[in-house]
Amino acid sequence: MADVIDPPETADTHSGAFEVVWRSQALSVSAEAVFVHLFGAAREAFWLDSSLLVPGLSRFSFMGDASGPHARSVIFRDGGQCGEIRTGGNGAPRPLATSVFDYLDGVHRTPALDPPPGLDCPFVGGHVGFFGYELKRLTCGAAAHEAPTPDAAFLFADRLLAFDHRGGTVHAIALACHGDPADCRAAQRWVDETIDALGKVREPAPSAARPARQAPQFRLRHDRAAYLARIEECLEEIAAGESYEICLTNTIEAEVDLDPLDLYCILRRRNPAPYSAFLRFGDLAIASSSPERFLRIDPDGTVETKPIKGTERRDPDPARDAAIAESLRLDEKSRSENLMIVDLMRNDLGRVCETGSVHVPSLMHVESYQTVHQLVSVVRGRLRADESPVSCIASCFPGGSMTGAPKVRTLEIIDRLEGAARGVYSGAIGFLSLTGAVDLNIVIRTVVCTPGHVSIGCGGAIVYLSDPQAEFDEILLKARAPMAAVAEAAGASTESAPQVANAGATPLDQTVTGARVRRPRKDEAGAVAAAVEALLRELGGPGPQFRAGATRAVCEGFAEDESLGFIRIAETDGGAIAGVALVSVVRAARTSGDYAVLQELWVDAGARSGGVGAALLAAVDAEARRRSLPLVEVSLPKPGHPQAERLQAFYARAGYAPAGQRMRRSLA
Repeated sequence: MADVIDPPETADTHSGAFEVVWRSQALSVSAEAVFVHLFGAAREAFWLDSSLLVPGLSRFSFMGDASGPHARSVIFRDGGQCGEIRTGGNGAPRPLATSVFDYLDGVHRTPALDPPPGLDCPFVGGHVGFFGYELKRLTCGAAAHEAPTPDAAFLFADRLLAFDHRGGTVHAIALACHGDPADCRAAQRWVDETIDALGKVREPAPSAARPARQAPQFRLRHDRAAYLARIEECLEEIAAGESYEICLTNTIEAEVDLDPLDLYCILRRRNPAPYSAFLRFGDLAIASSSPERFLRIDPDGTVETKPIKGTERRDPDPARDAAIAESLRLDEKSRSENLMIVDLMRNDLGRVCETGSVHVPSLMHVESYQTVHQLVSVVRGRLRADESPVSCIASCFPGGSMTGAPKVRTLEIIDRLEGAARGVYSGAIGFLSLTGAVDLNIVIRTVVCTPGHVSIGCGGAIVYLSDPQAEFDEILLKARAPMAAVAEAAGASTESAPQVANAGATPLDQTVTGARVRRPRKDEAGAVAAAVEALLRELGGPGPQFRAGATRAVCEGFAEDESLGFIRIAETDGGAIAGVALVSVVRAARTSGDYAVLQELWVDAGARSGGVGAALLAAVDAEARRRSLPLVEVSLPKPGHPQAERLQAFYARAGYAPAGQRMRRSLA
């Protein structure tokens, strides 16, 4: 068992060599009961939790804290460029003038321990923690926002429990300085005492009914209208050739006091996943039920990544559920999302892997979890001899499924549109073992807890075929299980799904990205007519039939009496008109009834990135439905017109389907 490591001084670990001391016994209690009993009160602790056991995907869980004699925690900020290190979980922090990747590479550049004979376990000691999204400053040269949480945090674990769920055993593992009899005896003593302590752990009694409390008030950082506007901007960037796929994200937040460990225990029951984790670094706790692997690196240099792109809900009816899964497998949009990320990850791995070794053994298969089906691919390669596990992580970070492609340009677009740091969300959680093994997840389906506050990141890939409303609905679907766990941990009723206060459809007369949609007054008819004329000029007109006075008279009539048609305007906070939608109500024999014709839709050029057009279309839909009109029709410029393709794409994203030289949106 005397496998030796001599950690470099630059990594600030002990300079003596380590050996592994371990002992195993049959598993008789749950990992949850053990963690709560042995590590639940620790200020710094980890639990890498295979809460959903899937053959070939998940087998081990690992847990421990910072109480070992060689343990130390290191926290990085400033985009991961510098940090502070604390020994034993209690000592005063000392500054660390090195980046997170340089720090970890100093320890893990080459495997320092062979897996001990008889111990079939990938993690026998090393670093456990998370890489935050803002580390892209070091890997992609993109720095825009500062996270309120650390950019990375790791615990050097010299004492841990490893649960082999397939074998039904638990291993107590300790590192000791080689050649130091006292340290070896201390390691053996910890192992023996911990095995004895496992025999005293009992499953907790069923929880008593929680006192009823008000549900947490969840709110999106970007509400529905603001997020839809950002999706529209993504689509414009894609149409302009700036990106192929943009992973746009949002954040759901709530001010609530709860026990993070209690929250995690609820989350793992509600949404078990193969790459789940609970981390605690002082006041920061992370409860993750991630279904996605970022990177696995074996000691022999084999690398695997498993990007997920494509999500659909589960259905309690088996036949419908199977049909949903098959529909996801064949869905053109989901497959295009997945394929682009597979290509990106092949490129990222290709920079550090042997030429010709990168391949795709599994392309776009469906994996099913408690609440969703996911479309998953697998990419593998073999590290070059001059590369290390940490250089591989840096080459691939952030994971392509959370960025889009091409990566660097898309990150710039994301920074501008999201306007805030992602923090822990979109990063990676896992371990770097002294054996050279690495296993990291992608931080999704995760709750980040600080005192009195929780945040849940959610997002999705935007491609040219994306439907904005469907994309918005998808982020709420992904956040459903974490929100429900937060609500339950807070003592609120969970009989109905948690609600997000600002996620509803935008009603009339509500402020949307700095503008509100409302009916015009009669005295605003001149301004509306001027907007119509501006639109016609933009489209290459107006033609000889246009009469400004007649247009104004129509607008006055619609404003005074909406029986034949209606107008909606978007007004800025300053009172200026930012957009106009003018709709006629037509009675036609071929439709056997009335329907709506969107004659004009104009948005001021300075407001086109704010979702005003989408808000006006939503207002038109709302009024048409109120009148029981079965469809809304809009005319398009002739093919070849400079604006034709852009307008057709805009209306297609809003749900309008081609109908000759027109497009229609059914409201039935």
